[in-house]
Amino acid sequence: MSHQIIAGTPAPDFRVSTKNNKNLRLSQYLGQPIWLILYRYLGCPLCQYHLMKIIEREKRIMDAQMAVIIVFESAKINMPGALATKRFPEFSLVEDSERKIYQLYGSEEKTSGIVRPSVAFRLAQALLGGARQCKIEGKLGRIPAHFLIDEEGMINTAYYGNTISDQIPWSIVDPFIDGFRNGRWAIPHQKKAVNQP
Repeated sequence: MSHQIIAGTPAPDFRVSTKNNKNLRLSQYLGQPIWLILYRYLGCPLCQYHLMKIIEREKRIMDAQMAVIIVFESAKINMPGALATKRFPEFSLVEDSERKIYQLYGSEEKTSGIVRPSVAFRLAQALLGGARQCKIEGKLGRIPAHFLIDEEGMINTAYYGNTISDQIPWSIVDPFIDGFRNGRWAIPHQKKAVNQP
């Protein structure tokens, strides 16, 4: 198992280039909340479908002045399927085929997380929702991970799933977003690490 990030500790800093060739450093977002997402590869329909759901929350995210950094284990980002026709919000898309950020944040690979009944159900849901299976890149058993980081650069929530279809529950993300939309102290932010059972 990789070394996992612990809630209540500083978020490890990194410097990368985004899809639009802009330099990005995590610490440049100090003073605002951050949602760091480590997806699988871009051709994964499970990740595409989850990203569609994030785009539906664009206004809430922008109201919270939240930075959303989305990392793919892909060499080149070209939006497939239904995502190709969507207007993309000001999210930072990062290519990390060398897996540097994945290693830094303790992202896991589990072959046991591929063949599960829940994966088959969510895959069917994603394909029916407009996602598309494309070129497989990186590790087939890569498990998504999510990190909610507060305005002081501290890890509020570290989420590591158990299957390739696991994503952080909206019941955790939405209160975090709304806490910043309504004022920093409107909703207490509990620091926690979350793993799927």
